[in-house]
Amino acid sequence: TGLADAEARAHRREADAAWGRRFLEEPLEDVLDDWNAQPVFGGRPAPMDTARLSTYRPLLPDLFNAYSKGAQPDLLPALQATALKPTLWVTGFDDEAFTLVARRAVAALPGSRHTAIHGAAHRVPWEAPDAFMQATLAFIAASVPISDPRK
Repeated sequence: TGLADAEARAHRREADAAWGRRFLEEPLEDVLDDWNAQPVFGGRPAPMDTARLSTYRPLLPDLFNAYSKGAQPDLLPALQATALKPTLWVTGFDDEAFTLVARRAVAALPGSRHTAIHGAAHRVPWEAPDAFMQATLAFIAASVPISDPRK
């Protein structure tokens, strides 16, 4: 949903810019080890091809700056105003930070539901693809009336 506090956004922009510099300047394997050690990732390695990532390395500082939560406005008011309902928030059970964000969002957004997937942290679709798919399909089945094409 973003960060409502301007000081928190500024701090996050600084932290993300520092990560971008590290990804550009330091040995990739070392930075990835530190990146994946963050609590949000549960210490799990990223499901990525390091060789492929290295081809995009010059772009990483710009990506960290452009997609920083610090560059994002607080989206909760806009989400509250939207008619897009129902909404499913999926987080990894081991991703405490984003699980808290999802719980707050569900409390503020009628028609929302949250599912925390056990055995996953931040990268739910890659860490627990079957559970992610089951949660998504169950949500769709409960939310969207589906007619039987045989009728």
